[in-house]
Amino acid sequence: MATRPKTPPDWYSLSHHDRYRRLDTVRRLWCRRRPSREIEDDSGRTIHLEGSRITDVPSFYLALGEAINGPHGYFGGDLDALDDCLCGSFGTLPPLTIYLSHFDAVRNALDGRVWCRWRAESFQEAVDNEEPTEQLIEWGYFDDGSEADIARWTATFEAAFAGEPFDADDFGSYFEGIIEVFERRGVALVPE
Repeated sequence: MATRPKTPPDWYSLSHHDRYRRLDTVRRLWCRRRPSREIEDDSGRTIHLEGSRITDVPSFYLALGEAINGPHGYFGGDLDALDDCLCGSFGTLPPLTIYLSHFDAVRNALDGRVWCRWRAESFQEAVDNEEPTEQLIEWGYFDDGSEADIARWTATFEAAFAGEPFDADDFGSYFEGIIEVFERRGVALVPE
């Protein structure tokens, strides 16, 4: 099992938004390097993931990437990318056991509210890029595209994006989404 780092990583003190920016930078650099060097997949590994540093979606992926691939390592940035990383060429293949410290705190940090906030941020980016309503419906931001549907979801996303109270009942837990990906790919996430 890997040893625990004694000092927090440099991204730990960044804001939520800056963590996303760091994650995007790590992804771009990692993916650019990957074709030029062969990465051996080391299946059957046991990983320690320090949960005390996981407070939001980008911190989960930054911590996971470093736990698996070392400083500035990448191992996904959303559920689809996590699933892709577990298919190979990103540092390890299942079977894999991840021991997660502060398991319940991480579960609480990655609940439905964080899932909605992530959706709100990507929704806001799409709106800022003037994506048409049809595209937003196709991407799953609206249910049916009616005026009432658009108004309800827009209000929810805007409240989440602004940090205001909102109803997250329509969103499942992001943590449970991670568990589903891990289980489907043969990864055991174990409380430490």
